[in-house]
Amino acid sequence: VIYGEYPTMGLTLDRATVEDLLIHFNSTIPGQGAGSLHEMTGEILECTHLNTTLTTYGDTVEGAWVEFDVEVHGDLIELITYMMSGSSPVYMPEEEREQIHDLLYQVLNSTLNSLESLEVQIAYTHSTGEALVKMTLVDDALQLVRELAEIAAQIPVPEQGNSGSVAVNTT
Repeated sequence: VIYGEYPTMGLTLDRATVEDLLIHFNSTIPGQGAGSLHEMTGEILECTHLNTTLTTYGDTVEGAWVEFDVEVHGDLIELITYMMSGSSPVYMPEEEREQIHDLLYQVLNSTLNSLESLEVQIAYTHSTGEALVKMTLVDDALQLVRELAEIAAQIPVPEQGNSGSVAVNTT
């Protein structure tokens, strides 16, 4: 965090402001109360531990490092499914939305179950505001294909119209 005036956001950041924000985070994000991660994620995730450390620096620029020690418990697959199925059209019947949700969950679960190893690296460059996410994974492709084939076999085939008849204009 770099302390200073940020007029475009109407914000002044100093140590006291950052400390107040961290106190707010520490008192709302953990647990199941109002403003908690549990509430924000529709009860899918819960922050069971949040500890923040503020370390001042100030050689050429005045500010502080903020470190977060966080434990989150919940169903990651359900969260991803919830985020993905949340974009379903609003006019879609509820039963179809639930079917899509269940299908997405099964596909994501099969995909994650087929992973043998996963490495995630995140690099953030403050000066450019860019983040780079690199994922390396090894999976059991044969297991994944088998599980996806089982899921696909459960999908009901849409009813077809009467394709055996052809309308002929006899006039």
